Amino acid sequence: MIKLIATDIDQTLVGSGDYMPDSVVKAVHEALARGIKIVLASGRPLVGMQSYLGLLGIDGPERFWCKVEIKRRSKWLCL
Repeated sequence: MIKLIATDIDQTLVGSGDYMPDSVVKAVHEALARGIKIVLASGRPLVGMQSYLGLLGIDGPERFWCKVEIKRRSKWLCL
């Protein structure tokens, strides 16, 4: 049983021009309806993900998102 799906946004859920296909929105809504948690993982700050969280119905206390940063040689890298 799938309990959680973690996915990147750019070039995964969203193509060029920040367009998210209806098929992606529908698939995420179906997964949420089945009780599967969706985690958006991105180098974007939360404000840059906010519209997608709303469009996908990922909100409230069950909202999950992840921003990964790694410090390497005194520089911060976002993954």
